[in-house]
Amino acid sequence: MDRKLPVGTGTIMPIFQGRHPGKGLSEKQVRDRFEKWKRLSDIRQNLTLHSFRAGYATLLYKTSHGDLLLTARALGHTDLQTTERYLEKDPERLFSLIAKIFPL
Repeated sequence: MDRKLPVGTGTIMPIFQGRHPGKGLSEKQVRDRFEKWKRLSDIRQNLTLHSFRAGYATLLYKTSHGDLLLTARALGHTDLQTTERYLEKDPERLFSLIAKIFPL
């Protein structure tokens, strides 16, 4: 089974929008804002941008009823094995950390 996804099969909008429509924030801008939000939220756990991305992937995978293809495309991956590595092994711990940042 070919686990590679076709590239360029639709328009992917950036998750973190910049000031200009359709233009996303740079990696540094996202990292700086993440650290600021973490500091303002008084989160002391070792929450990194990578663990947050893994949590997003896990949440998307879980709420899409295990749609690995959808999750891979949302993360911009072309290889499903890359996406599988992102899926959090202990989602409950990560969900509790995310809930501190984005309380419902």
